[in-house]
Amino acid sequence: MQTKSNRMKVLVIGSGGREHALAWKLAQSPGVKHVWVAPGNGGTELDANLENLPLTDFNELADFAQREGVTLTVVCLLYTSDAADEGLGV
Repeated sequence: MQTKSNRMKVLVIGSGGREHALAWKLAQSPGVKHVWVAPGNGGTELDANLENLPLTDFNELADFAQREGVTLTVVCLLYTSDAADEGLGV
């Protein structure tokens, strides 16, 4: 059972409709405390349960995740090899 103190902080990386759908559904979970979407889009910006994060640099995203205590990162990139080439562990 999730308590308020151990609910997850989630970071969804991407800017399309697929990312919006995943973030929207994750935010509905009682086990989730907060959902950021980086960089997000117009739809995620309008959703009161999501927070856009204007970052695209993988090092900055990693720093943010550590600083905020993100417990789950969902990487939504069309070509995950691109992310690996940029240093994002997939």
